[in-house]
Amino acid sequence: MNGTITTDSNEITNHTFTNVEFSAFFNSIFNLEVSSSLAMFHEYYFFIKYGEKVYIEWKYFSNHKVKTMVISFEELQKNTYFKYHYDLSLMLSNNKHLVIQKSKYKDVSPRIYNEDRFWKIDTATINSIVWNNNCYDVKNEEEDLCYVNINPYDLENMEYTPQEQVPKCSSVIDLYPGIIDKIENCKNKNINRLELNAQILEV
Repeated sequence: MNGTITTDSNEITNHTFTNVEFSAFFNSIFNLEVSSSLAMFHEYYFFIKYGEKVYIEWKYFSNHKVKTMVISFEELQKNTYFKYHYDLSLMLSNNKHLVIQKSKYKDVSPRIYNEDRFWKIDTATINSIVWNNNCYDVKNEEEDLCYVNINPYDLENMEYTPQEQVPKCSSVIDLYPGIIDKIENCKNKNINRLELNAQILEV
């Protein structure tokens, strides 16, 4: 893996690579139609691409078990479900060649991770508000949320996941109608937070 390492005064280490890409689709779901501890969920899909090898880590809010796999980039392109989220993750990326190493993830919500995490992906995130029609808010400010569970340097020597263990997904249930246009609209303009919020439309 080719890259440079810099450390700032806060002991935060930036690892910038020329041949590794990091991206994430992170969705915080607020269900205003229920009044219980289940009113908030998180789902995420994290991707690390090194050459033709791709590490994928995901957690879907209806399944609280974190899952991981390592597949080829060619195989990712053939998997409709994961390619869909991979493409969205690239659109949300602030710097796909950067991963930020911190001393420890400060977990304010134990529903996200159950273990210590140290490697942060530089990305915008999504807020989904469930109330009649879904409303989506692209958050491009500093978010301390997207932490991958492996040391990225370990990917080089990780084995590929056996074919029989790779989920076979032939179609996508589109949970985010219109979200692609909103991401493009928000990410491609130099707008501040208030202006960004003004761009979010109900669908």
